[in-house]
Amino acid sequence: MKLFNTATQKLETVPQDHGLTLYTCGPTVYNAPTIGNWRTYIVDDLLVRALRANNLKVTRALNYTDVGHLTSDADTGEDKLQQQAKLEHKKSDQIAAATIAIFETGYRALNLIKPDHVLRATALVPDMIIFIQQLEAKGFVYQTSDGVYFDTSKFATYGQLARLNLAGSKEGARVEKNPEKKNSSDFALWKFSQPNSHRDMEWDSPWGKGFPGWHIECSTMATKLFGHTIDIHTGGIDNLTTHHQNELAQTEALTGQPFVRIWLHIEHLLVEGKRMGKSEGNGLTLTDLTAKGFDPLDLRYLVLLTHYRQKQNFTWEALQAARVARLRMIEKANHTNDDPADKDFIDKLTEIVSEDLDYPQAIAELHLYIKEAKPGLAATIRRADELLFGVINQSKRPKAESTIPEAVLALNKQRDQARADGMYEEADRLRQQIKEAGFEVIDQAQGSIIKQTDAQV
Repeated sequence: MKLFNTATQKLETVPQDHGLTLYTCGPTVYNAPTIGNWRTYIVDDLLVRALRANNLKVTRALNYTDVGHLTSDADTGEDKLQQQAKLEHKKSDQIAAATIAIFETGYRALNLIKPDHVLRATALVPDMIIFIQQLEAKGFVYQTSDGVYFDTSKFATYGQLARLNLAGSKEGARVEKNPEKKNSSDFALWKFSQPNSHRDMEWDSPWGKGFPGWHIECSTMATKLFGHTIDIHTGGIDNLTTHHQNELAQTEALTGQPFVRIWLHIEHLLVEGKRMGKSEGNGLTLTDLTAKGFDPLDLRYLVLLTHYRQKQNFTWEALQAARVARLRMIEKANHTNDDPADKDFIDKLTEIVSEDLDYPQAIAELHLYIKEAKPGLAATIRRADELLFGVINQSKRPKAESTIPEAVLALNKQRDQARADGMYEEADRLRQQIKEAGFEVIDQAQGSIIKQTDAQV
C-alpha cells in the first residue's frame, strides 16, 4: 500500500514489517465541528479501512485539545475554550464536555471507527511539563515574560516539512509581533497566567503558573503512546505550516530520532467555492445538514468523490446527488439472494484504494459494477461497504442505550447529581447540553435514562 508523504512529496510504501501506529490530530473542543473538520476525520477513517483491507494491523490515537489552543498563531490572544466559556457564561471544562459529546455523536453518525486511544490534553499536563524540562536541559528552550519558548534556530532543519521560507518571513504580517521572541518562528511550550487573574485551567510548573502550548500536547501524547517514531501522522492541511512543523521540531529535538515516517494531510473543504470559516458565515455543521433532511452518511459519501489531496467544493446540489447515489447503493444491497460476494472484485477495489486512497476511482468502479447486475451483487456491495466505504451499513443501526457516547453519559451523571443536590438550574443547563448533543433525558423514579432523538446527528 502506498501513501503520499508530505515530507518527501512522493508516494511511499507503508511499512509492513510490524504493527502500524497512527496519530490523528483531533478537534479543539470549543464548538461543534464543521463539515470541513469532518472531511478530515472521514478520510482518516477511510485510511484505517484501507490499511485493514490490506491485512495491516493499525493502532490509532486521537486527541482532544481542551487547553492551550490560542486565537493567534503567534501564541498570543485568548485560549479558545476560555473565550467560548466567557461568551456562554460557563466554565471551560463544561464547554469541553458538551463539545466532546457533540463530536462523539457525530463520529458515530458518520460510521467512523473508534480510535484505540482517545486522550484529552488536560490529562497529560504533568507529562508535558517533563517533556519541556527535557528540552530545556538540551538547550532548546528560553523564557520570556509571557512564557517558555522553543528556539527554532537551534533545530537545523526547522521549516523543511512545510517548506517554509524562514529567511523571507516577517513576523507581524499575519500575526501580532512579540518583541521578546528570538526568532519569528519560535513557539510557546508553556504560557504564563496573567498576573492578578485566574484561569479556568492553569497548573503550577517549574517556570510559573500557567498552561501548556498547543503543539506540545500532541508530541507528548504520541511519544507516550507509541515511542520516539510513529508510522503515520494525519491531519488537515491547515495544520502543516505551524502545528505539525512545530510538533516535528520539538519531538526530534528531544529524541534525536525521526518523529513520523509518513505525514498525510487532507485538503480544505470549500463551501460554494469559498473557504469555510466563521467570518464567511458558512461554517456548516452536521446539524445544518440534518435540518435539511440529509443523513450524515450523505456527507460521508460525498467525501468519497474527491481525492483527499484535492480541495473539495461542497454545494447542496452535490450533497443531494450524493444522497441519491447512496440510496441507490442501499437499494441494491438490500436485495435478497444466496449468491456470495465477488471476491475478485473486492480485491480489485482494495488494490485501487491502496494507491494513495483513490476512493473516487473505487466508488466509480463500484457503480459500473452495479450497472452490470452480476450474480452476488447485493453481497458484493455489502462486503465492499463494510470493508472500504462505510456509507450504508450504519443506516440500519439500532438505537440502543449501549450506543450512547461516554461523554453524554458523563453529562447525565453530573445532571443526576445536580438534581440530587437540589441544583435544578444546573440540572436544566446540563439537560440542554445533552439535547444539543442529540440525546433526550427521560426522568424516572429509579433515575434518568438517555435515548437518541430522531433528529440526532
